[in-house]
Amino acid sequence: MIPQELLAKYSLPEDVAARAIERAVTRELRDALGKPVWVSLNSPLAITVLPHPWEDKEPVDLNPASLSEQLQRQIEYQIGKELEKAQTLREARELEHLQGLAVEGEIRRVNPDGSWSVVLEFDEFQKHTVVGAICPQRHIPPHERHKVLPGDTKSFFVSSVRPVCQGTRYRVHIKLSRTSIQLPALLIHQYTGKTVRCTRRIHGQISRIESSNRIPESVVKRVGDELNEAIHIHVSKP
Repeated sequence: MIPQELLAKYSLPEDVAARAIERAVTRELRDALGKPVWVSLNSPLAITVLPHPWEDKEPVDLNPASLSEQLQRQIEYQIGKELEKAQTLREARELEHLQGLAVEGEIRRVNPDGSWSVVLEFDEFQKHTVVGAICPQRHIPPHERHKVLPGDTKSFFVSSVRPVCQGTRYRVHIKLSRTSIQLPALLIHQYTGKTVRCTRRIHGQISRIESSNRIPESVVKRVGDELNEAIHIHVSKP
């Protein structure tokens, strides 16, 4: 009932995969039999059909092999969906630290709705990670919307990282922005280690930055070139 190739498809800890499988089997059998069901993924799979509270009956152990082929196929399908959901939730937790950061991404496609499909690559904890993200058109400065090609690399602000269900598929949805007021300050911090604040930004024109330290001209130019706008630094006195 539980194909090993299905388990191998998802890189889940054994206990997480077991709980996901138990949830899927319990839900499907409960709906099919119309009775409460207890499921434990031991060796072998243990299934017990429980009586309703108003029934004067004993619990009955159910042999998985006695289920119809159609029901077994449906259970396998639901197990796959539950494992996919568990994998998505796990990946979202691993990537949620990206929210609020500046990242570099490669534009892979300009979509019909004007959004950009972007690929992010980074190395963390001795692991190379490649994930897809989306930059909606409303978060792309107007002067950039028709001036990019697949393969172009740009910096983005990570607006959100969350698990979503689209139709019958689960995936991690990472939303990016090129218009965020936080992006210029984050890039300066990334290049210098200094904490600064962007007090005003008109994307594509100017960003005003407040800093307690002098920012090297090379960094100011680098950020200005990246964002296609003038970067004005105001150094405040201590």
